[in-house]
Amino acid sequence: MAESLEEQYLIKQAAPKKYGWGQRHKVAALGFFGFFNVYAMRVNLSVAAIKMAEDFQWCGNGTEHNDTLTDDMMSLGNSTSGSGGNCGLKGTILGSFFFGYIATQILGGYFATKWGGKHVYGVGVLMTSILTLLTPWAAETSNTVLIILRIAEGFFEGVTYPAFHSILGRWVPLHERTQISTFVYAGAYAGTVVSQPLSAFLCESDFMGGWPSVFYVCGITGCVWYVFWILLFRSSPEFDPFITKEELAYIVAGRKDANKDETTDPLRFNDDDSNHKQSDTDDTATPWFQIFTSPAVWAIIVGHTVNNWGFYNLLTCLPNFMKTVLDYDLQDAGFISSVPYVTMWFVAIATGTLADMARNRGVKTVHVRKFCQCLGQFLSAITIVAAGYVEGPNAKILAVVAITVSVGAGGICLSGFNVNHLDLAPKYSGVLMGITNTVATIPGIMAPIVTNMIATANPTTEKAKLAEQWKTIFWITGVVYLFGMTFFAIFARGEKQPWADGIRRKNRQSIQ
Repeated sequence: MAESLEEQYLIKQAAPKKYGWGQRHKVAALGFFGFFNVYAMRVNLSVAAIKMAEDFQWCGNGTEHNDTLTDDMMSLGNSTSGSGGNCGLKGTILGSFFFGYIATQILGGYFATKWGGKHVYGVGVLMTSILTLLTPWAAETSNTVLIILRIAEGFFEGVTYPAFHSILGRWVPLHERTQISTFVYAGAYAGTVVSQPLSAFLCESDFMGGWPSVFYVCGITGCVWYVFWILLFRSSPEFDPFITKEELAYIVAGRKDANKDETTDPLRFNDDDSNHKQSDTDDTATPWFQIFTSPAVWAIIVGHTVNNWGFYNLLTCLPNFMKTVLDYDLQDAGFISSVPYVTMWFVAIATGTLADMARNRGVKTVHVRKFCQCLGQFLSAITIVAAGYVEGPNAKILAVVAITVSVGAGGICLSGFNVNHLDLAPKYSGVLMGITNTVATIPGIMAPIVTNMIATANPTTEKAKLAEQWKTIFWITGVVYLFGMTFFAIFARGEKQPWADGIRRKNRQSIQ
């Protein structure tokens, strides 16, 4: 009954009191471009590594290395390429990012909850930008220094998702939560779309030495973004000098807990940027035990992890399948690799808007979350399995369609698991995102390894056997999708949880 009372208050009461464009949308726009930058900085090495591998002989003596940008993009993320020789060092350098990235997810959410997400998110992007600027120097110094730098880059970028989830919990009313959050996180896909062809163009140019310009352009852009970020808003709308009184009242009314008669918002806290000192009155502790034993939280963990398993398989493995099994020769790798992410970008934003429209018309949040998650993962499962069976004269076109639909369907899931943290515990949404994204980073490391263990046949002499092995890979991924869909459908919840306001500490008497 708690869900219906809360949604009745937050949606039916707050939603009709519309407030148009305001400071919360500027915060969302800054967040969009923040994720645009961090994903551009994440994927730029994947393109620049093609030229760097030639200069630094990452794949042996360089004679066996692919000569074309297009061919080498097909083998990125794998320890060996189909025809490019041993590129284990390149795979290590590309994968080192994730070892740092997985280490700071929970810390990012915890610190954002304690201090506000603005500074945690901002420092994460700024330090990633500075390290990106240092990448050409690190590569010239030694492979070890470059690997350490990439680990550090992942370390700082790891705080961004949980930190911004904390910002969303304070800045976004419940009835706008899905559309604004999906818009912000769609910046990651936009960054991927722009960065891949732009990086390829810069690598082939003479601008600032060719491939080093990829890192200089992305790093400088991130530093410029930080200046706007630090000046234009505060972590909490209560202490933002640019917000109107009407919008502040609108935001606070839209995020209050309907089950308590409180005069203050439970999410209110003193911002370090304000003239107020940090409050000592918060006597609640993070409910770690309740979080880790909550079936609703585990539904997000499973949904998030399964979604990433399929995403990373699609990102790193399907192109290789198209090359080795279908003899697909991509003439324009930058363009063709961006098509699925353009689709995912638009699907995510459109689904977020439709999801909030449904909730504002009385559809329960839990039903919206489950529907989006199940639809997205069901479509992804069908498509990735179908990719193993495409044949005939139109096989290449069907393969591109399969990739596009599979990645695009993942955009629907952003209105499922990705925003569900805010439904369960807006105060601790950053912590929840840190936990789920920690587990969900593991597929980025494991999925390509599993794929390479299965796809062992020689593409030139055992093509029929290789095709069967890829069918096995796609079936495994499809089953993983279906498991995640089922688990989320059973255990996901859409209402604020009983532990969402924290565990009350016992009052301590000071000794005089």
